[in-house]
Amino acid sequence: MISCLALLVLVSGCGGAAKPAATTTAPSKPATAPDGRSMSSVITGYAALSADEVSAAQEALRCAEDANCGSTFKATKVKSSGGWAMITVSETDVPLDEAVSFGVYLRQKTPGSWEVVQTGSGLTQEELPDAPAEIFKD
Repeated sequence: MISCLALLVLVSGCGGAAKPAATTTAPSKPATAPDGRSMSSVITGYAALSADEVSAAQEALRCAEDANCGSTFKATKVKSSGGWAMITVSETDVPLDEAVSFGVYLRQKTPGSWEVVQTGSGLTQEELPDAPAEIFKD
């Protein structure tokens, strides 16, 4: 009897029925930034951007605000191609002639997740050879 029970467990396996594989979903576009501001006031052209472009812009804004404590920024230009993005960020709430503005270059890690590769103004493809030429064009 015990050998039959062991055989039954061996044949049927343990843990019950197989579970379906987890599905990945595309990131959704949030309506507000973490600080409560509307995304359309924080990212120029927000309505026309994909969820991935919005997440790249959010990461660029986080990078800019972390590097410039006490300042707030707006993403004024978003370009993306082939898993790369270039986001132009501009400081807000200061006189225009004192505002800091620069590009944030990002590489996509997974859908909705980006890493900052470089920041600066006027970078070229020679400086980021793995990035597609499209993100450097005006």
